[in-house]
Amino acid sequence: MHETICKTFVEISEDPHVIKLDNSKLTKDEINEAIETADLSFLDRRLHLKEWGHSPMSRWGEFNRNGDLLMSNLKEGKLVVEGIEVSKDTKLTVFEKFLTINTSLEVRKRQNGKATVGSLKPIQLGNKKFAVRILFENNNIQGIRLKVSDPSINEWDYEEKLSQHGEWLTEQIGYPEGILSENVFEWGKITQWYDQRSSGAGISILYFQS
Repeated sequence: MHETICKTFVEISEDPHVIKLDNSKLTKDEINEAIETADLSFLDRRLHLKEWGHSPMSRWGEFNRNGDLLMSNLKEGKLVVEGIEVSKDTKLTVFEKFLTINTSLEVRKRQNGKATVGSLKPIQLGNKKFAVRILFENNNIQGIRLKVSDPSINEWDYEEKLSQHGEWLTEQIGYPEGILSENVFEWGKITQWYDQRSSGAGISILYFQS
């Protein structure tokens, strides 16, 4: 355990994204002092859940089952949801195993071979929280539906929802792509939609089927 924690602190100290006041790496004594004084509950949780492919969010992404940092890359059709990298190759069975220990998502199956993995609470994706729906058919992923979840937004204000979605997509895929109603890629397409009558709005990530 001590060796694993030391390794984690060393990795953090060597990460070029970590801001250091004096541009120096942690010494052995500094690592030991940090271990003795820090709250390591998040490390315990990471080690406990590592086998199942889930770990806490970091500033840059999430850790997968091997402890590697995953990054969302929507230009390649990849979105990290609760520690799982979702892409056009993701299978429903991956989520079914993961959900044995996760209470933020649930699977709903229908008799026609279709199923939905849905969020039971808002999921943090980048700098915003979303209601998430991941659609499957015969174990194969079809797409992802996202709706921003922000209590400060009036539920009838679809324009503000669109604005929030555009801001988030711009962060993910750049400008002006992020404010366009549709972006088509080799793997699929991303669309922004709204319904003026119901004041609904959302983002749809659709995967092309082989």
